[in-house]
Amino acid sequence: MQESPRAPVKSQQVTRCSALCPVMIGLFGISEVLKRVQQGASKLQLPPITEKVKISPLEALRIIWQNKWTLIKSAFVGTFVGALPGAGADIAAWMAYGVEKKTSRNSEDFGKGNIKGVIAPTSANNAALGGTWIPALVFGVPGDTITAIVLGAMLMYGLKPGPLIFTESPDLVNGVFSIAILANILLIPIGYLGIRAFAFVLKMKTSVVLTAVVLFSMIGSFAIRNSYFDIYVMLIFGLIGFLFERLSVPLAPMILGLILGPMVEDNLRVGLIKTGGSMGQFFTRPISLVLFILIVLVFLGGPALNLLKKGFSKHKAEE
Repeated sequence: MQESPRAPVKSQQVTRCSALCPVMIGLFGISEVLKRVQQGASKLQLPPITEKVKISPLEALRIIWQNKWTLIKSAFVGTFVGALPGAGADIAAWMAYGVEKKTSRNSEDFGKGNIKGVIAPTSANNAALGGTWIPALVFGVPGDTITAIVLGAMLMYGLKPGPLIFTESPDLVNGVFSIAILANILLIPIGYLGIRAFAFVLKMKTSVVLTAVVLFSMIGSFAIRNSYFDIYVMLIFGLIGFLFERLSVPLAPMILGLILGPMVEDNLRVGLIKTGGSMGQFFTRPISLVLFILIVLVFLGGPALNLLKKGFSKHKAEE
């Protein structure tokens, strides 16, 4: 029996994912524990909740309507990133948060209770899940692990995802869309119950919560590949994340680099093979040239806007 050529690629993706999990657990779990412990016993315990804050559904809708442009902008970012094969909802959430922070007038409030910092990644995360079905149904290329499983099930039943699926199996496509709509509706009561359940965590002692975080982080890192080495990796990256937090270095670019790095290397290698080792076509082809210009603008746009703001403020002060 001839082995499928997709098997090595699938194995590499699983290996990368399993190796990345301890890193992310350390960066976001252990680093937060170290930061809280470093603050000292006086700040370790959360202040007691003296009054209950309840927001009615109508009030929540009013808040969403006030930030409708943030929601729409983040939804477009999430859909675009979700349509990129292999990107996923996590990258969409981080990108939407970064875009909103860059374009917001009150960017210094992000991380200190600005509601836009919650609406942006949440909207992008939800939109990305729908965007992953674009390459899955149109080209037969899975957008994430979930669509990869669904595509595998389709192939098992003799269905071939692609442009013809909309004409050959319209009932299947309508069923997928209907299930997506139903799932989003069911998320409302499930999310409400989850909020009430996790609210009890705030009433627990922070020392108990942090101890549980460390314990579950070690168990989770070990269980991925049954390797003690992954626990050491988690602890090392937890320390790195803690040092980055102390130096005010954001962790999101590191996570994006770890996720997208292998993908960039593989595609760059394929591109160099097709161009015979020449880098010229990366800057002469229309699509790659436009993407390169956009990358340069993203890198230089922030500092340029800051200089313009400082110059404008200085000029206004002199007047």
